[in-house]
Amino acid sequence: MMTLPLVVEGAVVILLLVTICYCALLERRIRAFKNSSASLSHLVTDLDRATRQAEAAVGGLVLTTKTAEEALESRLREARHLTRALALGNRGRTVKKRKSSGGQ
Repeated sequence: MMTLPLVVEGAVVILLLVTICYCALLERRIRAFKNSSASLSHLVTDLDRATRQAEAAVGGLVLTTKTAEEALESRLREARHLTRALALGNRGRTVKKRKSSGGQ
């Protein structure tokens, strides 16, 4: 009968050793998870900063585009005006040539 308590105590020792090993494994996994969550937090912070920089850059591009569009529109208006003026000048010369050549 003395062997039964020894067998039970041996089983308890084995179960305790398995539990201790499993707890050590869990502790390593938890530590790795905390480290990865810290690096993930840094990654999110960097991504947020990059997103804000990209938004600012896009805002600058929009402003530059509007400025360029206004400048181009101004030049187009000037070119149309000059085209009309040249067309009127050419008509006047044509009429003058016709009158001077005698053909109407």
